Amino acid sequence: MSKYDELCSALSEQTHAERNYWQALQVRAGQIASGLWTYLEFPSKTYKDFDGKQSYSYVALTKPGEDKDCHYPQLPGSKGAIHFDLLITLEEEPGCFPKSKVRFSLNVGSTGETLRVWDNSGNIDVDVPIGSDGNEEVYAQIFDALKKHLSYRPAFRKE
Repeated sequence: MSKYDELCSALSEQTHAERNYWQALQVRAGQIASGLWTYLEFPSKTYKDFDGKQSYSYVALTKPGEDKDCHYPQLPGSKGAIHFDLLITLEEEPGCFPKSKVRFSLNVGSTGETLRVWDNSGNIDVDVPIGSDGNEEVYAQIFDALKKHLSYRPAFRKE
C-alpha cells in the first residue's frame, strides 16, 4: 500500500468515525424527547389545535429556536455537541385551551464512554454511560427545571 493509499484509508476511517459520532448524539436526543413524554406521564403523544385541524406534540424535538417538530437526524451540531430544543406543552386541565409551552435548550456531547447532557443555564447537567439507556436522571432534572420554572410568581421589587 502506498503512502497515498494509507492517507486515503485514514481519511475514510475518520469520516466514518465522525458520521457515527454525530449519529449517536442525534439518536440520543431523539430518545430523550420520546422518553420524556413517558416519564412525565402525558395523557397522549399529541393534541389537536383549537379548530381540531392541526396536530401538535406534547414534547416536541426542535432545532434551536424553532417551533416546528424535526426528526433527530436534522439536528445541528458544532464543537462536538448536538444542540436541540425540547418544546413542552402544558395545560391547566387536560384538553383545555390556551396551552402553554416551555422551551429547554439542551446540548448532548460525548466524552469517551460518557454522554453529557446539559443546558446553558446550569439547571440540567447529567453524565450518562454511553452503553446505557439511562436517561432517568436527565428526565428528573428536566422535571425539576420545569417545577422551578412554574414556581415563579410576580412580585414587586424595589430597586
